[in-house]
Amino acid sequence: MTTTQASPTAQLPHFSLVIDGQLTEPLSGRSYDSVDPFSGAPWATAADGGEADVDLAVAAARRALAGPWGQLTGFGRARLMRRLAELIARDADRLAEFETRDTGKLLREMRGQLGSIPDWFYYFSGLADKLEGSTIPADKPNFLVYTRREPAGVVAAIVPWNSPLLLLCWKLAPALAAGCTMVAKPSDYSPASAIALAGLVEEAGFPPGVFNVVSGFGPEVGKALAAHPGVDKIAFTGSTQVGARSPRPRPPTSPGCCSSWAASPRTWSSPTPTSTRPATGWWPACSRRPARPAWPGPGCWCTGACTTRS
Repeated sequence: MTTTQASPTAQLPHFSLVIDGQLTEPLSGRSYDSVDPFSGAPWATAADGGEADVDLAVAAARRALAGPWGQLTGFGRARLMRRLAELIARDADRLAEFETRDTGKLLREMRGQLGSIPDWFYYFSGLADKLEGSTIPADKPNFLVYTRREPAGVVAAIVPWNSPLLLLCWKLAPALAAGCTMVAKPSDYSPASAIALAGLVEEAGFPPGVFNVVSGFGPEVGKALAAHPGVDKIAFTGSTQVGARSPRPRPPTSPGCCSSWAASPRTWSSPTPTSTRPATGWWPACSRRPARPAWPGPGCWCTGACTTRS
C-alpha cells in the first residue's frame, strides 16, 4: 500500500482514508485541499470522510481485535512495534516534510520530533510482554483465583494540528502494547503524516484493521467517533472548545477518556469535575490507573492511551 497517489483533478499528492489496511476514498467522494501555511497555496488534497466511513473503520478495528491481532501474544506485538520504530526512523525526513508542509512549523523542529518517536515505540514494546495479572488468595483450598489483563478494545484517537504525529504516537504506542486497535482522526489541517504512518504500520506487518485513519474537514468525523458505540476508549488532545462539543459524555461505567494539555477534564465527564487542573501528567505504563483522576469515575491521568482492563 502506498500512502499517496496522484489526484485525478490536479497534480497534487492525494491522501486517502486508510481502513482495514487499504487506501480508500470516502463514501461521499469528497476531498479537500491541505494548504501550505507558508505559501498560502494548496500542496495536497485529502479525503473528506464522514460518519459512514467511521462506521467502516470501527468495524475493521473490531474485526482485527477479534482476529489475528487479538490472538497475537505480547511478544508478537513487541516484535511488530520494534519493526515499526525502525521504519519511522528510516522515513523520518519524509514524514517531517509532510508535517512542515501541513503545519508551517520549522523543518528543524519536525525532524527533532520525528527523531524521538521511534524511542516511544521501543519503550512500549518492552512493556507489551510484561502485562501481568495476579494470583489472589481464596478462602477455599480448591479454588484458583487470578486476574488477567486484556485490551480495553477499540481506541479512538483525536489529535490536533500542531505536532500531529508526535501526539498521535503518544497514544498509539501504549495502545498497541496493550493489544488495542485504533481509529485515528487527524486534524483537518494536518492529515498527511497520519496517513503516511498507516502505510508504515502495514509495511511493518501489522494485521489489517489494527490502525485506521479517517480524515475529514470539520467536526463530523470527530463527533461520530466520540459517539460511536463500537469505540471503547477515547484518547483526545485538543482545545477545550472542541472537546466540549462531544456529543456523548462517557458514562461512569465506561472505560473513560484520556484527555491532555489544552483539553479540559470536563470534556468527557461529569459537568462538575473534582478538579479543574488539565491532565498533563503521564503514567509510564499501558494500563488504566484510577489514582488521582482529573475527573470523577474511571479514567487515566495521562496524555495518551489506554488500555488494559482486568
